Amino acid sequence: MSSQLVTLVRSVDVETDRQVLVEAGKVDGIAPGERIWSARFDGDRAYLVTFEQIDPLWVIDVADETNPTILGELKVPGVSTYIHPLSRDHLLTIGLGPANEDGTGLDWSGTQISLFNITDPAVPQQAATLRLSPVLEDEANMWMWSSSEATYESKAFQYWAPKSMLAVPLSTYRYVDLYENGRYSWSYEYISKLMLVKVNQSDGTLSMHGEVNHSSMYDSGGERYWWDSNDIRRSIFMGDFVYAISSAGITATNLTTLEETARIVLPQDQISEDLRYDDVAVAEGAEGEGEERDRSTSSDEEEDEPEERDHSSSGDEEEGSSSPSRDR
Repeated sequence: MSSQLVTLVRSVDVETDRQVLVEAGKVDGIAPGERIWSARFDGDRAYLVTFEQIDPLWVIDVADETNPTILGELKVPGVSTYIHPLSRDHLLTIGLGPANEDGTGLDWSGTQISLFNITDPAVPQQAATLRLSPVLEDEANMWMWSSSEATYESKAFQYWAPKSMLAVPLSTYRYVDLYENGRYSWSYEYISKLMLVKVNQSDGTLSMHGEVNHSSMYDSGGERYWWDSNDIRRSIFMGDFVYAISSAGITATNLTTLEETARIVLPQDQISEDLRYDDVAVAEGAEGEGEERDRSTSSDEEEDEPEERDHSSSGDEEEGSSSPSRDR
């Protein structure tokens, strides 16, 4: 097994007169035995991260789509799962750090931010790394592995150039044993935070700026289901504030003082209603038989219903729902 980068160009099929993509060139045999974990195109360059036991970052020149060429390679511990170009000279990535002291393997218990200097694309350098955790390091063994949606969903990765600041969500949980009135019981304790990282391209450093804590928005007393996670999932910078967004609510935090200035708590009792699906029966048979059965069923139901009806919205229809569009 080996990885490859393939460049495609648009063309027209002479037989169907439809637009198609055709291969223009490729770089084959990249990192035999490894697979691609992340990729990013930026102008006339492409960046790849492959991994087996250690993470090579590849810088590839794609100015000539018929002849893509590897410019440089850097082997560093861990792996980057998302690549964000900051400028022509720097890359910011998120991923996982190494599991072992020799730099091999992956530490799935935490999240790592990396800053790369690509001023010389032939000799890329890792300028800085920063391991993020929603709890103190000396308490980490008391919690389950922390995770960030930003490691696999780019919409959760929020970088704001005017303040050179990165925001990524992190969450974890642990079991809590209780002993009350002679009886043992257990529950979960949840941590959900938005981590704010200061990115300094001039001196090549990463540092913690602060955090936004949504942990209090978890209702530990209620019954929980797979769909009602209250973890922070998105964020947005606006002026001197950062907004953290979860299914439980939205908070506004001042970036200078790190004080919460506003909070909106979203109602949770509608979640099960919003996720409800109506069953639709489809009758098999001759053409028109299913339609006839629908009319018959509808007629029977009308006879059973009282004459007076409430003509207001039934509440089962989702307002403004639509199918997602697709790029052709």
